[in-house]
Amino acid sequence: MAIKKAIIAVFIILTFLVSFFYIYTWRKAGVEYFYFSLLFALPFFFNYKEDYYSILFIVLFIALNFIGCLFIDLDFLPKSKFIKHDDFKIIQLLNILFSVTTFLIDIFFISQKDKLIYGLMKETESKDSTIEDLVKINNELMKQQIIINNLTEDNISEILDLAENDSPLFLDKFQIYFPDFTPNILKINSNLINSEIHICALMRLNFDTKKIALCTNSSVRAVESRKYRIRKKLNIPSDININNFILRI
Repeated sequence: MAIKKAIIAVFIILTFLVSFFYIYTWRKAGVEYFYFSLLFALPFFFNYKEDYYSILFIVLFIALNFIGCLFIDLDFLPKSKFIKHDDFKIIQLLNILFSVTTFLIDIFFISQKDKLIYGLMKETESKDSTIEDLVKINNELMKQQIIINNLTEDNISEILDLAENDSPLFLDKFQIYFPDFTPNILKINSNLINSEIHICALMRLNFDTKKIALCTNSSVRAVESRKYRIRKKLNIPSDININNFILRI
């Protein structure tokens, strides 16, 4: 918020400077074109959706300054005594060229900014799509394992209910329905403790970190810490999703 206020203050000061030089050069040097340069600079510092009122305030302030300089008699303010009448055309041409150049530069950078934002949006969409695909794969693996183990809907409902209520019977019942899971995971590392096997069993049911935390009355951070220790013990590479690894055991 403080940065935004500072940027608004800078625009106000620059507007005053443009107005001063506009009056100082007898309104003949084309300084008024710099008002447009200020307007074109707004997209670099503000978001049109989030900073609507800030942008509106600056635009109105610049417009009022421009109108005031055009129509209000400000002859009492100092005027330049060093610029000759013939110099105004050259100065005006230079100011126009500079203003047009800054406009083109602004347009270029705005287009680059839009390309960057579009690229980030496409990348986010791609990542979201990948996550959705992984969730579908996980669910499919879960269904396949249920079919392999001949689990009925009642069996599934029972074991999920035990898991969600953190029942002490959960792990025993899980081992009945998934008899190969615990032996297979202990083959990878026999030093896994019961609480870690419990977390692995919940991941085998395709529970995410938040749901595991809820089922075990733990914090998300505590579950993430346990999953990290499990990853280390099972030698799961960092680029492989731990849930995907557990689902394949």
